Amino acid sequence: MKEFQLTIFRQNRILLVIFLMPITLLASLFTALELNHLEPLNFIIGGAIFLLVGIALFHLSVGRLTVKLDDQTLKFQWKHKTLFNYNPIEPVQLQDIRTLVINEGILLKEIQTDERRIEIGTAKILTKDSTAFLDFLRSRTNAEQIDSWDVWKRRSWLALAYRMNTFILVIFGIIIISFISIKGFNSALLLYIPLVLFQLIGNQFVMKSKM
Repeated sequence: MKEFQLTIFRQNRILLVIFLMPITLLASLFTALELNHLEPLNFIIGGAIFLLVGIALFHLSVGRLTVKLDDQTLKFQWKHKTLFNYNPIEPVQLQDIRTLVINEGILLKEIQTDERRIEIGTAKILTKDSTAFLDFLRSRTNAEQIDSWDVWKRRSWLALAYRMNTFILVIFGIIIISFISIKGFNSALLLYIPLVLFQLIGNQFVMKSKM
């Protein structure tokens, strides 16, 4: 019996973590600054709060999934967590798999049959057996292989996303020019501009190629 141990990052939970972490950081700093009567412990307490919440959010977003091949059936079992467990995944026959949604050529996001979609979401880091599992599916099924942009295209979301990305690029460009005109080039905030800009431009080219 084949068995694969996968580390899973679910996108919806990751987005929640990205949203909550800055709020947690600000709350931790505020707590530390408010504890004036414990000055030596200010940042220790704030840092401890941030660390504990960070661990909880990591626990929220990461899951361990065991996939077993029993005859021609894939069976899925989540490792139990104290909190934030994932919903069970019903078994699926290999012959029923029609489509594999694979991002960046290595990250299995979803398995699709004629009747349902099974969200997987293998991670870039903390991977274990994810490449082997993907190679196994490729070799044992005749499934079509697409990525998330293709899914968006089939759902008629891609054109709208392309227009929105174009609008954001224009607005972002106006903000950068205005900011430089007012503050000059000496602001540390300018160091973060390439990270956002390259991502937006990269998305633009990918979406255009898919259209």
